[in-house]
Amino acid sequence: MDVAAFNERIMGPAHVENVTDLAVRTALSYRTVSHLTFPVDFQEMEVKGRQRSKRNIPHHTSHAEARGTMLADPDDLERAAQILNDGNKIAILAGRGALPATAELEQLAEVLGAPIVKALLGRAAVPDDSAYTTGTIGLLGTKPSQDAMETCDTLLMVGTSFPYLEFLPKPGHAKGVQIEIDPKRIGLRFPVEVGLVGDCRRILSDLLPRLKRKENRSFLEKAQKGMEDWRKVMYDRATRRDVPMKPQVIVVNNGPRKGLGASDNRIQPITVAGKPAPVYEKNGYLRFSKLSGIEGIWQGHLSLLDKDPMHNTSPDMIANTEETAECQGHEITAKVAADGKFAITNGRNGFSKSYTARAGN
Repeated sequence: MDVAAFNERIMGPAHVENVTDLAVRTALSYRTVSHLTFPVDFQEMEVKGRQRSKRNIPHHTSHAEARGTMLADPDDLERAAQILNDGNKIAILAGRGALPATAELEQLAEVLGAPIVKALLGRAAVPDDSAYTTGTIGLLGTKPSQDAMETCDTLLMVGTSFPYLEFLPKPGHAKGVQIEIDPKRIGLRFPVEVGLVGDCRRILSDLLPRLKRKENRSFLEKAQKGMEDWRKVMYDRATRRDVPMKPQVIVVNNGPRKGLGASDNRIQPITVAGKPAPVYEKNGYLRFSKLSGIEGIWQGHLSLLDKDPMHNTSPDMIANTEETAECQGHEITAKVAADGKFAITNGRNGFSKSYTARAGN
């Protein structure tokens, strides 16, 4: 059930069009996985009319898409609203099905005073810098997200049947409401009291007028304070001068495309306390370029948000590592010698730079 809702084997050249249309339709309609097994000996064969049966008329399938109303039952909506109105510490868990409902999710979080915790597939449901989110949950999640799961008394699951049970509230510790397009997934991983089957955005639009605004904002405010502390920890780990260099430093150094080229007042100064911080400390790229031991910064992308040459490294040290229809991708490779010396080469232009061995490497 968790792997593919559609799984078929191509039985011949004349079978390809029909089964592929059905596979794509299933994947789009149910937001799930379709899998086709395509034997290699069929892949180069021509499609000939005599290979078809009388019932396999050419081009009899359609590419037209259709969507139903996908609305929840009004009685279920009332029951769900009652549970959410009665809850004091509500957490929202957003998954892939919530991706089209960004505005509704943030409005819901504001009304309920509830933090939005994101499953990995739902990470784009609200921006990471939204005031309502605590980021992701699970092995790649944040501490505030886990704290919200462990201390909530009501869980609203929106477009997810999150599979990692160990990160969800323990059964009996919280009431639950789940919004899910597939009815067989209601209550699959968490024992919810009410299941709402349908499109997340439409159901949230119908649910919101039934909800009462929470005057007590302490649960959300605690989560927001937790995220402030968490971001400070992340910045600290990304700016440490340890040898060998930590992976976080490399990731943040690639930040100008993510917006670190611009002035960022959230960045904690690294200047000695009591001394005025230089201008570059408000800029992510400039700040890291001043750290000892960083001899030039290799960027995986040219900055698209801030093209100021002062906020970007040498063009020779920039390679677009993403392969797209509009842009060819290139690799940045590293070769390390036995004595610890290493060289980094740009696959885009062949530029190479050598580095001396690092102590402790």
